[in-house]
Amino acid sequence: MPNARVLPSGNYRCRSTWTDRDGIRHTKSFTAKTKKEAERLAADYEFTMTASASRISFLDAATAYIESRSNTLSPTTINEYRNMLRRGFPFQDKNIHEITEIDIQRFVNDYAATHSPKTVKNTHGFVVSVIHSVRPDFFIKTRLPQKKTYEANIPEDDDIKKILAVSDPELKKAIYLAALGPMRRSEVCGASYEDLKRGTLHVHTVMVKNGTEWILKDVPKTTASDRYIRFLLTL
Repeated sequence: MPNARVLPSGNYRCRSTWTDRDGIRHTKSFTAKTKKEAERLAADYEFTMTASASRISFLDAATAYIESRSNTLSPTTINEYRNMLRRGFPFQDKNIHEITEIDIQRFVNDYAATHSPKTVKNTHGFVVSVIHSVRPDFFIKTRLPQKKTYEANIPEDDDIKKILAVSDPELKKAIYLAALGPMRRSEVCGASYEDLKRGTLHVHTVMVKNGTEWILKDVPKTTASDRYIRFLLTL
């Protein structure tokens, strides 16, 4: 993977080099505010240009696509992409330049028979991203299954009483956080005592699964996920 260097301005520059079909080497520079972003831009360009000049299967393109984003996407997303590859695709051994809209639509039709519309949409998005990493001008218009209306499962009073009657004090705190605060399960698992000050909880860390290992990860500071929640009870 290309390595970025810091510039006097404080930005980072990374050079990407690739060789075309005539054996001519090409170099292009990418500048970004962070080292990670500069390296991602250079790696994406290098992979796209190299793959465009040679025969590459969907499986190889998908593997390279995942690797090029292993440091920029969340571990959960990367793990799910790898699971998709393990489950396999009907066109995974096909030259990515020969995959057609019909191939993709047939896959979606078959996949939708045994998977939810959300899973189909996520898997289709991965397929499109992989293909566009090599064929950025390839227009793909796939008909996806309609999204199902979400029906919330509202627990009965007896169920709530059983949950709140748990004896483990640490588990009870987690249950109260999930029940009384607008927090996701990963945010509850990622919270710590250091994040709670004077009844206000700073939500900025989540616990996610990376393969077989559970790890702590900071939520993006540029989104509403990094927030403060005021509680009226003492945990």
